[in-house]
Amino acid sequence: MLWEVGLILLVVISALSVVWTTVRSGMSPMPSSRAARAAMLEALQDTDGAIADVGSGWGHLALAAARRYPDRQVVGYELSWLPWLVSVLSARLLRLHNVRLLRTDGFRALAESGPWPVGTVICYLHGQGMRRLRSVLDSAPEAPRWIISNNFALPDAVPEHQWRLRDFHQSPVYRYRWPDSAQ
Repeated sequence: MLWEVGLILLVVISALSVVWTTVRSGMSPMPSSRAARAAMLEALQDTDGAIADVGSGWGHLALAAARRYPDRQVVGYELSWLPWLVSVLSARLLRLHNVRLLRTDGFRALAESGPWPVGTVICYLHGQGMRRLRSVLDSAPEAPRWIISNNFALPDAVPEHQWRLRDFHQSPVYRYRWPDSAQ
């Protein structure tokens, strides 16, 4: 009985931590759909340099990028400890040595040029998050060359390429070449 209470308490604390981080950051750890991940991985094939997943959540996209591009460094940034922990454990189980999953604010890390020069940013952020990313790109000392976004456009930027998913909403995936796409 004691272990059942402990398990219930762990589940409640975990759920509350995700809710708390969502309220604090304004973004929930929402995974990209399988179709969106496939389109984003395809969009990565013509890019270069390290890959940064801003708001990597449960790690689905960052881990898929690390598996598909083993010769490239991938870093995932996530504030919520439970999704971050799940992604770290998943990376270890998959024995991915080209991925680092950091429990920190990805916007701040990019603004400070991160742990290595980032060539490509991948993300699934809502409109406010994309505005914040645009602000970071405009002021970063060393901005990435590519931005690939699931579903939400980068404000005041023209995508270099756009994919439409074959889902109910015909969701877009955008790829921007930075700063060429800036208006």
